Amino acid sequence: MKRGSGGVGVLIKDEVLDNFSVSILDSSVEDILWIKLSHKYDDSNNICFCVCYLPPEGSSRLNDGEKFYNDLLQQVYCYQNEGFVYIGGDINSRCGSAQDYIQGVDDINDKEIIDVINNKYDDLLIEFLTSCNFCMLNGRTDGNNDFTCVSKRGRSVVDYVFTPHEQVDMCTSCDVYLMSDLIVDTGLNFEKSIPDHGPIVWTVNVKKDIACDTSKIGQAPNTDRPRYNLKRFPLNFLDNNTHIQDTIDKIEHELVTNKDINSAYTEFVTSIEKEMKDTVPVLKTPTGPCSNKRKKSLRKPYWSEELTSLWNKVCIKEKQWLKCKNCTNLRRKLKQEFCNIRNQFDKLNRNTKRNFQQKEQDNLIKLFQSHNTQDFWKYIGNIGIANERLQNIPFKVKTDDGFSSDVDAVLDKWKTDYEKLFNSGDNGNFDNNHLGWVKGNNHVFPTRNCDTLNCPVTRQDVIDAVNRTKLNKAVGFESLRNSICIDLLFKLISFCFQNEVFYLSHVKFLLTF
Repeated sequence: MKRGSGGVGVLIKDEVLDNFSVSILDSSVEDILWIKLSHKYDDSNNICFCVCYLPPEGSSRLNDGEKFYNDLLQQVYCYQNEGFVYIGGDINSRCGSAQDYIQGVDDINDKEIIDVINNKYDDLLIEFLTSCNFCMLNGRTDGNNDFTCVSKRGRSVVDYVFTPHEQVDMCTSCDVYLMSDLIVDTGLNFEKSIPDHGPIVWTVNVKKDIACDTSKIGQAPNTDRPRYNLKRFPLNFLDNNTHIQDTIDKIEHELVTNKDINSAYTEFVTSIEKEMKDTVPVLKTPTGPCSNKRKKSLRKPYWSEELTSLWNKVCIKEKQWLKCKNCTNLRRKLKQEFCNIRNQFDKLNRNTKRNFQQKEQDNLIKLFQSHNTQDFWKYIGNIGIANERLQNIPFKVKTDDGFSSDVDAVLDKWKTDYEKLFNSGDNGNFDNNHLGWVKGNNHVFPTRNCDTLNCPVTRQDVIDAVNRTKLNKAVGFESLRNSICIDLLFKLISFCFQNEVFYLSHVKFLLTF
C-alpha cells in the first residue's frame, strides 16, 4: 500500500491577522505555494512566504527536480520585490559539504555542516541558491542546528529555510527541533506513529513603526499576583469578628451612602487579599533553566512507568547517535542500538494501547448489558467520546428561498421566533372559566409549612450555593478561589443573621457576588 505523501499548506495564528492581511500570491505549480502577509499600517514590513515540497528519490510521484527548481526560480524573480522573502519546506535535497554561495564573491558567513552526504538533487539546489542570491538559515544563524529528519532508516538534513543574503542579519535565530525533544517538553501525543521530520523555527527582527504599533491595544496590564498554597489553608482565616464588622461597615457605606456596587465589591476583595497576604503561605516560584519546561504529558490513559523508562532510553540513544561524527563503526553501532530500543518502545506502546482499548470495550459491553444507561453514558463521557458530540449552534436559518447565513437575516429570524414563543396573540380558545377562578381566588394563599425558612444557614448550604454559582468556571480577575469564598460568606451571613444586621443592600451584594 502506498503511503500518503506530498501536499503543502500554511497555518497562520489568529493574532497575526491583527496587523497583517493574508493573500495567496501563487498556487499554480503543484507543491509550491506562495502567500503574502501585507502589513496593515506599514507597507515596508510586508512578508512573502513560500512553502514547497519535492518528492524524494525513488518516489512513485513525478519528481522532476530540474523543473521544480526552474519553476521556483522563476517565481522568486516575480515576487522578490513584494516584501521580505522566505522559502521553507521539505525538498529532499542533500548537498553534503558543498557551500551555498560563491566563495570570494558573496560576503556571507559559512554554515555549520552536520550532514556530509549528498544526493542527485545537490547540484540543482546549489545552482538555484547561487542564481537568486539566496542562502540557508540552517546552521548559519544563532540557535540549535540538528538533523531535520530522524528515523530508524537514518538521519538527514532535507528541510531548509532560505532567505536572500541581505536578509540574513534580520534573522536573529534558527532552531531545528527533534520530535523526541518536543514530545518531552510539550507533551504532544501521536495516535499512530511519531513523525520523522521536526519543525524549524526562525526568528525575524522586523523593523517597527512606533506610530502604528497596536500590538498592546486591548491587552491586560501585566500584574504579577502571588500564588498561594491553598493546601495549607489556615483554620483561623478571617476568624476575627472585629475584622468582619469593619468589612461589613465598609460595604454598607459604599452601598447605602454612595450606592456603588463596584466599590463595595472592591472593598470586599481588598479585605480578602489583605487577609490572604497575612495568613496564607505563598508558593515559591521555580527558577533555573528548566523552570519553564512542562513535564511529559500523561494524558494517555494507558501510559505506564515502563513506557516512560523506554522512552527516556530512546531519547538518550537518539542523541548519542546524532552527536557521533567520527568513527563509522561506532556510529553504525549507536544507530543499531537506537533502532533496537525504538522497536521495543513501539511494540510495547502498541500492545499496551491495544490491551487498554480491549479493556474499555469490555467495560462498555458489561454496562450496556446491565441496562444501566446512566453509568453507560457517563463512562463514555469519561473516555472522551462524548466530547465529539459538542457542537456550536449553526449560524444558519431556513428561509423561503432555502438557507441563509447572513448575519442580519439570522438575527432577525431568531428575534421574531423568540418573540412569538410566549406572545402568541389572542387565542379564541381561552378558557373563561379558568380566568374567573383565578380572579376569584387571587387573595387565597395555600397553607404550607415554611419552618425551613427560619432555620439557620449552615455551612453546607453556603457550599452548595457557591458550587452552583462557580461550577466549571475560571476565577475572575480578582483570582478568588471557591475555598476562600465559602468560609468568608458563611461567616459573613452567620454574623448578619445572629446580630440582626441585614439590609436589602446586603442581598443585592451577595446576589451580585
